[in-house]
Amino acid sequence: MIIYSKFNIIIILLVYFYNKITTILCINCENHECKNDCYVLSNDKQLCLCNENEKGIHCKETWNVCEQDCNINNTTESCSVALCKQGACIPTANKPYYKCECGDFFQGANCEIENNPCSFQETNPCLNGKCIFITKLNRVICECNNGWTQKNQQNPSMLPWGKQTVEVSPPCDGITRNVYFS
Repeated sequence: MIIYSKFNIIIILLVYFYNKITTILCINCENHECKNDCYVLSNDKQLCLCNENEKGIHCKETWNVCEQDCNINNTTESCSVALCKQGACIPTANKPYYKCECGDFFQGANCEIENNPCSFQETNPCLNGKCIFITKLNRVICECNNGWTQKNQQNPSMLPWGKQTVEVSPPCDGITRNVYFS
């Protein structure tokens, strides 16, 4: 059994704040049930040092950062939304202790990057116009640039995208002809 002085406690606290280690008072270090180490402080208090993803009286439970304590400052969103933006937050055993499963229209570590037919120039179905994606309807609307029109007002086409099918309005592939009379 090691007894720690005030100096040692300061070092433990520095390690705690630097490494985000959780400290939890335990009852008896002689026969401790701490998952990791138990320390006796100079005032006969005893504590377990938990790793950053552990909690509970003996550090045997894990934090679910998807539900609580995600440490995102100034947010009113749930941890799941704050971490995974447009996806599902799944707790893991390794840092950063979560992963995001993105929906069909988002990608990136935190599902923060839009991934739809309008997101990239090479997948833009509108050709000579502005591509507008309506997520809730799985629909692309093409707003033609000046001088272009949707030729023959064709029916919308269906475009496979991930596990979804997206309805795409006709492309802007017809040139507007101006007729001048004198």
